[in-house]
Amino acid sequence: MHARPIARATAAAAFVAGALWLLFDGGSVNYDAAYGLLWGDQVAHGSTPEFVVPLAPTPKPLALILGLVLTPLGDDAATGLRVFSFLTLGGLAVAAFACAAAVGGRRSGVLSACLVLTSVPLLSFGTRGYLDVLFVALALAAAWCVARDAPDHHATVALAVGGLIRPEAWALAAAHVLWIVWRDGRAPRVVLAVAASPVAAWLLCDLVVTGDPLWSLTGTRANVEALGRDTGLGALVTTAPRRIGEIVREPVLAGGVLATLLLGRPRPDRQTAALVALGAVSVVSFAGLVLAGSPVIGRYLLLPSVVLIVLVSGAVGRVGRGDGPAVLLAAAAVLGVTVLATPAQVDRLTGVRASLRAQTAIERDLEMIARAADRFDACRPITVEGHRQVPVVARELGVRATAIRLYRGPTEGLVILAATDRIRRLAALDRSVRPTAGGEPGASRPVAMTPSWVLLKRC
Repeated sequence: MHARPIARATAAAAFVAGALWLLFDGGSVNYDAAYGLLWGDQVAHGSTPEFVVPLAPTPKPLALILGLVLTPLGDDAATGLRVFSFLTLGGLAVAAFACAAAVGGRRSGVLSACLVLTSVPLLSFGTRGYLDVLFVALALAAAWCVARDAPDHHATVALAVGGLIRPEAWALAAAHVLWIVWRDGRAPRVVLAVAASPVAAWLLCDLVVTGDPLWSLTGTRANVEALGRDTGLGALVTTAPRRIGEIVREPVLAGGVLATLLLGRPRPDRQTAALVALGAVSVVSFAGLVLAGSPVIGRYLLLPSVVLIVLVSGAVGRVGRGDGPAVLLAAAAVLGVTVLATPAQVDRLTGVRASLRAQTAIERDLEMIARAADRFDACRPITVEGHRQVPVVARELGVRATAIRLYRGPTEGLVILAATDRIRRLAALDRSVRPTAGGEPGASRPVAMTPSWVLLKRC
Protein backbone atom coordinates (compact mmCIF):
# COMPACT_ATOMS: atom_id res chain seq x y z
CA MET A 1 0.00 0.00 0.00
CA HIS A 2 1.07 3.56 -0.69
CA ALA A 3 1.15 6.29 1.93
CA ARG A 4 -2.19 7.86 0.97
CA PRO A 5 -4.33 4.68 1.29
CA ILE A 6 -2.62 3.88 4.59
CA ALA A 7 -3.39 7.39 5.86
CA ARG A 8 -7.03 7.07 4.78
CA ALA A 9 -7.39 3.67 6.42
CA THR A 10 -5.80 4.94 9.64
CA ALA A 11 -8.06 7.99 9.70
CA ALA A 12 -11.13 5.83 9.12
CA ALA A 13 -10.15 3.45 11.92
CA ALA A 14 -9.55 6.38 14.28
CA PHE A 15 -12.92 7.94 13.36
CA VAL A 16 -14.78 4.69 14.04
CA ALA A 17 -12.86 4.21 17.29
CA GLY A 18 -13.71 7.73 18.44
CA ALA A 19 -17.40 7.35 17.66
CA LEU A 20 -17.58 4.04 19.51
CA TRP A 21 -15.63 5.51 22.43
CA LEU A 22 -18.28 8.20 22.86
CA LEU A 23 -21.11 5.71 22.42
CA PHE A 24 -19.78 3.25 25.01
CA ASP A 25 -18.15 5.65 27.50
CA GLY A 26 -14.65 4.43 26.72
CA GLY A 27 -15.33 0.75 27.33
CA SER A 28 -13.74 -1.42 29.99
CA VAL A 29 -10.93 -3.91 30.53
CA ASN A 30 -11.99 -7.54 30.61
CA TYR A 31 -10.58 -10.19 32.93
CA ASP A 32 -8.04 -11.53 30.43
CA ALA A 33 -6.78 -8.05 29.56
CA ALA A 34 -6.56 -7.11 33.25
CA TYR A 35 -4.22 -10.04 33.79
CA GLY A 36 -2.17 -8.92 30.78
CA LEU A 37 -1.71 -5.51 32.43
CA LEU A 38 -0.79 -7.20 35.71
CA TRP A 39 1.76 -9.49 34.05
CA GLY A 40 3.34 -6.61 32.16
CA ASP A 41 3.56 -4.58 35.36
CA GLN A 42 5.19 -7.49 37.17
CA VAL A 43 7.80 -7.97 34.44
CA ALA A 44 8.48 -4.22 34.37
CA HIS A 45 9.22 -4.34 38.10
CA GLY A 46 11.55 -7.32 37.80
CA SER A 47 9.28 -10.10 39.05
CA THR A 48 7.96 -13.23 37.39
CA PRO A 49 4.49 -12.89 35.86
CA GLU A 50 1.90 -14.99 37.67
CA PHE A 51 0.66 -17.43 35.07
CA VAL A 52 -0.01 -20.15 37.64
CA VAL A 53 -2.95 -18.62 39.50
CA PRO A 54 -6.32 -20.34 39.96
CA LEU A 55 -8.56 -19.50 36.98
CA ALA A 56 -5.95 -17.21 35.41
CA PRO A 57 -6.57 -16.84 31.65
CA THR A 58 -4.41 -18.37 28.95
CA PRO A 59 -1.22 -16.25 28.92
CA LYS A 60 -1.09 -14.73 25.45
CA PRO A 61 2.41 -13.35 24.75
CA LEU A 62 1.01 -10.22 23.13
CA ALA A 63 -1.11 -9.49 26.22
CA LEU A 64 2.05 -9.53 28.34
CA ILE A 65 3.91 -7.36 25.81
CA LEU A 66 1.09 -4.80 25.76
CA GLY A 67 0.99 -4.75 29.54
CA LEU A 68 4.74 -4.15 29.62
CA VAL A 69 4.53 -1.32 27.06
CA LEU A 70 1.65 0.35 28.91
CA THR A 71 3.16 0.03 32.41
CA PRO A 72 4.93 3.45 32.25
CA LEU A 73 1.47 5.04 32.07
CA GLY A 74 0.91 4.01 35.69
CA ASP A 75 -2.72 4.43 36.73
CA ASP A 76 -3.57 5.29 33.12
CA ALA A 77 -2.38 1.92 31.78
CA ALA A 78 -5.94 0.60 31.68
CA THR A 79 -7.03 3.71 29.78
CA GLY A 80 -4.22 3.15 27.29
CA LEU A 81 -5.40 -0.41 26.75
CA ARG A 82 -8.97 0.77 26.22
CA VAL A 83 -7.80 3.26 23.58
CA PHE A 84 -5.85 0.48 21.86
CA SER A 85 -8.91 -1.79 21.94
CA PHE A 86 -11.19 0.77 20.32
CA LEU A 87 -8.59 1.46 17.62
CA THR A 88 -8.46 -2.29 17.03
CA LEU A 89 -12.23 -2.41 16.59
CA GLY A 90 -11.99 0.48 14.14
CA GLY A 91 -9.21 -1.36 12.33
CA LEU A 92 -11.39 -4.46 12.05
CA ALA A 93 -14.17 -2.40 10.45
CA VAL A 94 -11.68 -0.99 7.93
CA ALA A 95 -10.27 -4.45 7.15
CA ALA A 96 -13.79 -5.85 6.65
CA PHE A 97 -14.60 -2.92 4.36
CA ALA A 98 -11.46 -3.45 2.28
CA CYS A 99 -11.98 -7.19 1.83
CA ALA A 100 -15.69 -6.92 1.01
CA ALA A 101 -15.08 -3.99 -1.36
CA ALA A 102 -12.52 -6.12 -3.21
CA VAL A 103 -15.23 -8.76 -3.72
CA GLY A 104 -18.33 -6.71 -4.49
CA GLY A 105 -17.46 -3.02 -4.65
CA ARG A 106 -17.75 -0.12 -2.21
CA ARG A 107 -21.38 -0.84 -1.34
CA SER A 108 -20.29 -4.27 -0.17
CA GLY A 109 -17.52 -2.70 1.87
CA VAL A 110 -19.91 -0.32 3.62
CA LEU A 111 -22.37 -3.15 4.31
CA SER A 112 -19.62 -5.36 5.73
CA ALA A 113 -18.34 -2.63 8.05
CA CYS A 114 -21.89 -1.90 9.24
CA LEU A 115 -22.58 -5.58 9.93
CA VAL A 116 -19.35 -5.88 11.89
CA LEU A 117 -20.09 -2.77 13.94
CA THR A 118 -23.65 -3.87 14.73
CA SER A 119 -22.76 -7.40 15.82
CA VAL A 120 -23.47 -7.49 19.55
CA PRO A 121 -20.73 -10.04 20.41
CA LEU A 122 -18.15 -8.16 18.32
CA LEU A 123 -19.01 -4.88 20.03
CA SER A 124 -18.91 -6.55 23.42
CA PHE A 125 -15.52 -8.15 22.84
CA GLY A 126 -14.05 -5.11 21.10
CA THR A 127 -15.08 -2.54 23.71
CA ARG A 128 -13.85 -4.72 26.57
CA GLY A 129 -10.31 -5.15 25.32
CA TYR A 130 -10.28 -8.71 24.00
CA LEU A 131 -7.24 -9.22 21.77
CA ASP A 132 -9.19 -11.75 19.70
CA VAL A 133 -10.60 -8.79 17.76
CA LEU A 134 -7.07 -7.74 16.79
CA PHE A 135 -6.35 -11.29 15.65
CA VAL A 136 -9.35 -11.17 13.30
CA ALA A 137 -8.30 -7.79 11.90
CA LEU A 138 -4.76 -9.07 11.26
CA ALA A 139 -6.04 -12.23 9.57
CA LEU A 140 -8.29 -10.21 7.26
CA ALA A 141 -5.39 -7.88 6.48
CA ALA A 142 -3.25 -10.90 5.59
CA ALA A 143 -5.96 -12.23 3.24
CA TRP A 144 -6.24 -8.81 1.60
CA CYS A 145 -2.46 -8.69 1.09
CA VAL A 146 -2.39 -12.15 -0.47
CA ALA A 147 -5.24 -11.28 -2.83
CA ARG A 148 -3.51 -8.04 -3.88
CA ASP A 149 -0.23 -9.89 -4.50
CA ALA A 150 1.53 -7.71 -1.93
CA PRO A 151 5.06 -8.66 -0.85
CA ASP A 152 4.96 -11.95 1.06
CA HIS A 153 6.34 -10.46 4.24
CA HIS A 154 3.25 -8.26 4.68
CA ALA A 155 0.92 -11.20 5.26
CA THR A 156 3.63 -13.13 7.11
CA VAL A 157 4.18 -10.36 9.65
CA ALA A 158 0.44 -9.87 10.16
CA LEU A 159 -0.03 -13.57 10.87
CA ALA A 160 3.04 -13.66 13.10
CA VAL A 161 1.59 -10.93 15.31
CA GLY A 162 -1.74 -12.74 15.27
CA GLY A 163 0.09 -15.88 16.36
CA LEU A 164 0.93 -14.17 19.64
CA ILE A 165 -2.83 -14.00 20.29
CA ARG A 166 -4.42 -17.16 18.88
CA PRO A 167 -2.86 -20.50 17.85
CA GLU A 168 -5.10 -20.60 14.76
CA ALA A 169 -2.72 -18.02 13.28
CA TRP A 170 0.00 -20.67 13.35
CA ALA A 171 -2.06 -22.81 10.97
CA LEU A 172 -2.81 -19.78 8.81
CA ALA A 173 0.90 -18.94 8.64
CA ALA A 174 1.71 -22.53 7.70
CA ALA A 175 -0.92 -22.43 4.94
CA HIS A 176 0.56 -19.17 3.66
CA VAL A 177 4.04 -20.70 3.55
CA LEU A 178 2.71 -23.74 1.66
CA TRP A 179 1.05 -21.42 -0.85
CA ILE A 180 4.35 -19.58 -1.38
CA VAL A 181 6.14 -22.91 -1.91
CA TRP A 182 3.46 -24.02 -4.41
CA ARG A 183 3.77 -20.71 -6.26
CA ASP A 184 7.55 -20.25 -6.23
CA GLY A 185 8.93 -23.71 -5.49
CA ARG A 186 10.45 -22.52 -2.21
CA ALA A 187 9.86 -20.11 0.67
CA PRO A 188 12.53 -17.59 1.70
CA ARG A 189 14.23 -18.34 5.00
CA VAL A 190 13.12 -15.01 6.42
CA VAL A 191 9.49 -15.88 5.73
CA LEU A 192 9.93 -19.29 7.37
CA ALA A 193 11.60 -17.74 10.41
CA VAL A 194 8.92 -15.07 10.87
CA ALA A 195 6.12 -17.62 10.39
CA ALA A 196 7.60 -19.89 13.07
CA SER A 197 8.48 -17.10 15.52
CA PRO A 198 5.14 -16.89 17.38
CA VAL A 199 5.17 -20.63 18.09
CA ALA A 200 8.69 -20.40 19.48
CA ALA A 201 7.85 -17.27 21.47
CA TRP A 202 4.76 -18.85 23.06
CA LEU A 203 6.53 -22.08 24.00
CA LEU A 204 9.57 -20.22 25.32
CA CYS A 205 7.43 -17.83 27.37
CA ASP A 206 5.57 -20.71 29.02
CA LEU A 207 8.81 -22.59 29.65
CA VAL A 208 10.62 -19.65 31.25
CA VAL A 209 7.71 -18.63 33.47
CA THR A 210 6.24 -22.01 34.48
CA GLY A 211 8.83 -24.62 33.53
CA ASP A 212 6.28 -26.22 31.19
CA PRO A 213 6.41 -25.22 27.50
CA LEU A 214 2.81 -26.45 27.10
CA TRP A 215 1.42 -24.59 30.11
CA SER A 216 -1.03 -22.59 27.99
CA LEU A 217 -2.61 -25.85 26.82
CA THR A 218 -2.64 -27.61 30.19
CA GLY A 219 -3.78 -24.48 32.02
CA THR A 220 -6.60 -23.93 29.54
CA ARG A 221 -7.76 -27.52 30.00
CA ALA A 222 -7.78 -27.06 33.77
CA ASN A 223 -9.86 -23.88 33.48
CA VAL A 224 -12.30 -25.56 31.10
CA GLU A 225 -12.87 -28.29 33.66
CA ALA A 226 -13.10 -25.89 36.62
CA LEU A 227 -15.55 -23.56 34.86
CA GLY A 228 -17.58 -26.33 33.27
CA ARG A 229 -17.21 -24.97 29.76
CA ASP A 230 -18.26 -26.87 26.64
CA THR A 231 -15.49 -28.70 24.79
CA GLY A 232 -14.92 -31.82 22.74
CA LEU A 233 -16.55 -33.18 19.61
CA GLY A 234 -20.10 -32.84 20.92
CA ALA A 235 -19.68 -29.15 21.69
CA LEU A 236 -17.97 -28.61 18.35
CA VAL A 237 -21.00 -29.99 16.52
CA THR A 238 -23.77 -28.46 18.64
CA THR A 239 -22.42 -25.33 20.34
CA ALA A 240 -20.08 -23.87 17.70
CA PRO A 241 -22.80 -23.30 15.04
CA ARG A 242 -24.96 -21.52 17.63
CA ARG A 243 -22.10 -19.24 18.60
CA ILE A 244 -21.48 -18.32 14.97
CA GLY A 245 -25.18 -17.62 14.55
CA GLU A 246 -25.14 -15.31 17.57
CA ILE A 247 -22.30 -13.32 16.02
CA VAL A 248 -23.57 -12.99 12.44
CA ARG A 249 -27.36 -13.16 13.09
CA GLU A 250 -30.16 -14.15 10.71
CA PRO A 251 -29.56 -11.90 7.65
CA VAL A 252 -25.99 -13.12 7.19
CA LEU A 253 -27.01 -16.74 7.70
CA ALA A 254 -29.68 -16.30 5.03
CA GLY A 255 -27.10 -14.61 2.82
CA GLY A 256 -24.97 -17.74 2.84
CA VAL A 257 -27.09 -19.16 0.02
CA LEU A 258 -26.65 -15.98 -2.01
CA ALA A 259 -22.88 -16.05 -1.49
CA THR A 260 -22.73 -19.68 -2.62
CA LEU A 261 -24.68 -18.90 -5.80
CA LEU A 262 -22.74 -15.77 -6.78
CA LEU A 263 -19.16 -16.02 -5.57
CA GLY A 264 -18.25 -19.41 -7.00
CA ARG A 265 -19.08 -18.75 -10.65
CA PRO A 266 -17.51 -19.21 -13.07
CA ARG A 267 -14.62 -19.44 -10.66
CA PRO A 268 -13.96 -17.42 -7.50
CA ASP A 269 -11.89 -14.26 -7.84
CA ARG A 270 -8.64 -14.05 -5.93
CA GLN A 271 -10.05 -12.10 -2.96
CA THR A 272 -12.95 -14.52 -2.58
CA ALA A 273 -10.59 -17.50 -2.78
CA ALA A 274 -8.31 -15.98 -0.14
CA LEU A 275 -11.26 -15.37 2.19
CA VAL A 276 -12.69 -18.85 1.70
CA ALA A 277 -9.27 -20.35 2.43
CA LEU A 278 -8.95 -18.13 5.49
CA GLY A 279 -12.32 -19.25 6.82
CA ALA A 280 -11.67 -22.93 6.08
CA VAL A 281 -8.26 -23.03 7.75
CA SER A 282 -9.56 -21.13 10.77
CA VAL A 283 -12.44 -23.58 11.24
CA VAL A 284 -10.21 -26.65 10.88
CA SER A 285 -7.59 -25.29 13.27
CA PHE A 286 -10.26 -24.27 15.79
CA ALA A 287 -11.71 -27.77 15.61
CA GLY A 288 -8.28 -29.21 16.36
CA LEU A 289 -7.92 -26.97 19.40
CA VAL A 290 -11.35 -27.97 20.70
CA LEU A 291 -10.53 -31.65 20.31
CA ALA A 292 -7.33 -30.93 22.28
CA GLY A 293 -9.38 -29.47 25.15
CA SER A 294 -9.97 -25.82 24.26
CA PRO A 295 -13.47 -24.48 25.05
CA VAL A 296 -16.11 -23.58 22.48
CA ILE A 297 -16.75 -19.90 23.24
CA GLY A 298 -17.89 -17.13 20.96
CA ARG A 299 -14.74 -15.05 20.72
CA TYR A 300 -12.76 -18.04 19.44
CA LEU A 301 -15.18 -18.16 16.49
CA LEU A 302 -14.95 -14.50 15.55
CA LEU A 303 -12.71 -15.12 12.54
CA PRO A 304 -14.93 -17.57 10.60
CA SER A 305 -17.93 -15.44 11.56
CA VAL A 306 -16.41 -12.23 10.20
CA VAL A 307 -15.24 -14.03 7.05
CA LEU A 308 -18.86 -15.10 6.50
CA ILE A 309 -20.02 -11.50 7.00
CA VAL A 310 -17.49 -10.26 4.44
CA LEU A 311 -18.38 -12.90 1.84
CA VAL A 312 -22.11 -12.31 2.17
CA SER A 313 -21.58 -8.55 1.91
CA GLY A 314 -19.51 -9.09 -1.21
CA ALA A 315 -22.23 -11.25 -2.72
CA VAL A 316 -24.91 -8.61 -2.03
CA GLY A 317 -22.84 -6.07 -3.94
CA ARG A 318 -22.76 -8.33 -7.00
CA VAL A 319 -26.51 -8.81 -7.32
CA GLY A 320 -27.82 -7.36 -10.59
CA ARG A 321 -30.98 -7.36 -12.70
CA GLY A 322 -29.41 -9.78 -15.14
CA ASP A 323 -29.02 -12.52 -12.54
CA GLY A 324 -31.08 -15.68 -12.73
CA PRO A 325 -34.22 -16.37 -10.70
CA ALA A 326 -32.36 -18.40 -8.07
CA VAL A 327 -30.03 -15.48 -7.28
CA LEU A 328 -32.86 -12.94 -7.24
CA LEU A 329 -34.94 -15.19 -4.99
CA ALA A 330 -32.00 -15.61 -2.60
CA ALA A 331 -31.45 -11.83 -2.58
CA ALA A 332 -35.14 -11.25 -1.85
CA ALA A 333 -34.94 -13.74 1.01
CA VAL A 334 -31.99 -11.86 2.50
CA LEU A 335 -33.92 -8.59 2.26
CA GLY A 336 -37.00 -10.11 3.87
CA VAL A 337 -35.07 -11.67 6.73
CA THR A 338 -33.25 -8.38 7.31
CA VAL A 339 -36.53 -6.47 7.61
CA LEU A 340 -37.95 -9.03 10.03
CA ALA A 341 -34.79 -9.24 12.15
CA THR A 342 -34.06 -5.51 12.43
CA PRO A 343 -36.35 -4.66 15.41
CA ALA A 344 -34.88 -7.46 17.53
CA GLN A 345 -31.35 -6.42 16.59
CA VAL A 346 -32.07 -2.82 17.59
CA ASP A 347 -33.25 -4.08 20.98
CA ARG A 348 -30.07 -6.14 21.35
CA LEU A 349 -27.88 -3.16 20.52
CA THR A 350 -29.74 -0.97 23.00
CA GLY A 351 -29.32 -3.62 25.67
CA VAL A 352 -25.63 -4.18 25.03
CA ARG A 353 -24.94 -0.44 25.19
CA ALA A 354 -26.59 -0.21 28.60
CA SER A 355 -24.82 -3.35 29.82
CA LEU A 356 -21.38 -2.27 28.61
CA ARG A 357 -21.74 1.19 30.11
CA ALA A 358 -22.69 -0.40 33.43
CA GLN A 359 -19.63 -2.67 33.24
CA THR A 360 -17.45 0.37 32.55
CA ALA A 361 -18.71 2.12 35.67
CA ILE A 362 -18.19 -1.00 37.80
CA GLU A 363 -14.61 -1.45 36.59
CA ARG A 364 -13.63 2.16 37.21
CA ASP A 365 -15.24 2.08 40.64
CA LEU A 366 -13.17 -1.03 41.41
CA GLU A 367 -9.98 0.82 40.44
CA MET A 368 -10.99 3.70 42.72
CA ILE A 369 -11.77 1.44 45.69
CA ALA A 370 -8.47 -0.42 45.20
CA ARG A 371 -6.57 2.89 45.31
CA ALA A 372 -8.45 3.73 48.50
CA ALA A 373 -7.29 0.41 49.97
CA ASP A 374 -3.70 1.44 49.29
CA ARG A 375 -3.98 3.89 52.20
CA PHE A 376 -4.21 0.97 54.62
CA ASP A 377 -1.09 -0.92 53.60
CA ALA A 378 -0.57 -2.20 57.15
CA CYS A 379 -3.94 -3.94 57.13
CA ARG A 380 -3.74 -7.32 55.49
CA PRO A 381 -4.79 -9.72 53.97
CA ILE A 382 -6.87 -8.36 51.09
CA THR A 383 -10.07 -10.21 50.26
CA VAL A 384 -12.35 -9.80 47.23
CA GLU A 385 -15.67 -11.40 46.35
CA GLY A 386 -14.77 -13.03 43.05
CA HIS A 387 -11.75 -14.08 41.02
CA ARG A 388 -12.52 -11.45 38.36
CA GLN A 389 -11.55 -8.66 40.74
CA VAL A 390 -8.14 -10.20 41.55
CA PRO A 391 -5.96 -8.83 38.67
CA VAL A 392 -7.31 -5.28 38.97
CA VAL A 393 -6.81 -5.11 42.74
CA ALA A 394 -3.39 -6.77 42.53
CA ARG A 395 -2.14 -4.28 39.93
CA GLU A 396 -3.54 -1.23 41.69
CA LEU A 397 -2.02 -2.25 45.04
CA GLY A 398 1.23 -3.64 43.65
CA VAL A 399 0.77 -7.04 45.32
CA ARG A 400 0.93 -10.59 44.00
CA ALA A 401 -2.33 -12.08 42.79
CA THR A 402 -1.77 -15.11 44.99
CA ALA A 403 -1.77 -12.82 48.04
CA ILE A 404 -5.41 -11.86 47.43
CA ARG A 405 -8.02 -14.08 49.00
CA LEU A 406 -11.53 -14.91 47.84
CA TYR A 407 -14.31 -14.04 50.26
CA ARG A 408 -15.72 -17.05 52.09
CA GLY A 409 -17.15 -15.31 55.15
CA PRO A 410 -16.11 -12.86 57.89
CA THR A 411 -12.36 -12.32 57.89
CA GLU A 412 -9.60 -10.03 59.11
CA GLY A 413 -7.93 -7.37 56.98
CA LEU A 414 -9.38 -5.43 54.06
CA VAL A 415 -12.44 -6.73 52.25
CA ILE A 416 -13.81 -5.38 48.95
CA LEU A 417 -17.47 -6.26 48.49
CA ALA A 418 -20.12 -5.33 45.95
CA ALA A 419 -22.24 -2.43 47.17
CA THR A 420 -25.56 -3.87 45.94
CA ASP A 421 -27.02 -7.14 44.69
CA ARG A 422 -27.26 -5.61 41.21
CA ILE A 423 -23.51 -4.93 41.15
CA ARG A 424 -22.91 -8.41 42.50
CA ARG A 425 -24.83 -9.93 39.60
CA LEU A 426 -23.10 -7.76 36.99
CA ALA A 427 -19.64 -8.44 38.46
CA ALA A 428 -20.16 -12.21 38.30
CA LEU A 429 -19.79 -12.42 34.53
CA ASP A 430 -19.02 -16.15 34.65
CA ARG A 431 -22.10 -17.92 35.97
CA SER A 432 -20.02 -20.92 37.00
CA VAL A 433 -18.21 -18.89 39.66
CA ARG A 434 -20.72 -16.94 41.69
CA PRO A 435 -19.42 -14.52 44.31
CA THR A 436 -20.73 -15.13 47.81
CA ALA A 437 -23.84 -13.14 48.59
CA GLY A 438 -24.22 -11.27 51.82
CA GLY A 439 -22.10 -8.82 53.75
CA GLU A 440 -19.61 -8.56 56.53
CA PRO A 441 -20.78 -8.52 60.15
CA GLY A 442 -20.70 -5.35 62.20
CA ALA A 443 -17.15 -5.92 63.42
CA SER A 444 -15.89 -4.74 60.03
CA ARG A 445 -16.35 -1.04 59.37
CA PRO A 446 -16.62 0.63 55.98
CA VAL A 447 -13.71 2.97 55.27
CA ALA A 448 -14.42 3.79 51.61
CA MET A 449 -17.30 3.43 49.19
CA THR A 450 -18.12 3.96 45.53
CA PRO A 451 -21.47 3.41 43.80
CA SER A 452 -20.32 -0.14 42.99
CA TRP A 453 -18.01 -1.28 45.78
CA VAL A 454 -17.48 -0.92 49.52
CA LEU A 455 -14.15 -1.30 51.32
CA LEU A 456 -14.39 -2.84 54.80
CA LYS A 457 -11.59 -2.87 57.35
CA ARG A 458 -11.01 -5.08 60.37
CA CYS A 459 -7.47 -4.75 61.74
